[in-house]
Amino acid sequence: MKEVIAEEPAREEIKSWKDFFNANIGEEEIQQLLPSVKMGRIVLDQEEEVFHCELRKPIKKENGEMITRVTIGEPTTAQIRAAGKKGDEFGVALELLSSCSELPLGLVNRIKQRDFLMLAGVMGFFA
Repeated sequence: MKEVIAEEPAREEIKSWKDFFNANIGEEEIQQLLPSVKMGRIVLDQEEEVFHCELRKPIKKENGEMITRVTIGEPTTAQIRAAGKKGDEFGVALELLSSCSELPLGLVNRIKQRDFLMLAGVMGFFA
């Protein structure tokens, strides 16, 4: 995928998301998200307050359909509570991603690491 946004405008975009959600996002999180933002793979829909994230590696569903884009919204307290019952931190992250993206946990488990890191970084805006 080719870079579509230069680094400084991409940083400004992330800063605008940080301000929009009043999020506590640090430089480490910004660095994690920057490559995906520069490639135009993350877009915030401010009206719906959701992020649309384009996957590097599509997820293949059982019926053969390919999922290329994941939409992530802010978790509810019920979703956070349910995810918290999963025990370990990684299990909680997977469960939250599943509920906030409306993807079944089985599909979330198929997400490649780089895509997972991008999605986890986006989830940080809701923390």
